[in-house]
Amino acid sequence: MTLVPACCPLLGYTPTIIQIEGTRIPKGFIQVDKQLEVGTDGYDAGAKIMYEFFQRELPKFLTPEIDPLGKKIISCCLDRGKIEDYLNLIPMTL
Repeated sequence: MTLVPACCPLLGYTPTIIQIEGTRIPKGFIQVDKQLEVGTDGYDAGAKIMYEFFQRELPKFLTPEIDPLGKKIISCCLDRGKIEDYLNLIPMTL
């Protein structure tokens, strides 16, 4: 499976192709920004809503008891980190 960075870093990666029981799933189902009804503008508007939600809700979890990695992940989100920033915190093999 080939993965590419999602347009919104919070969403990580998106596959370029998914095949289930020999049937390829159209790109529009797995890459929402490619859907005619959504497009880049709709995707960006949804990402903005998601960022606003996290900006509002995540700070309450920054307590002294939080795991240090959790604190770094939340801070990365609040600072609008790039996918590379998240990968530095949570390495993965593609």
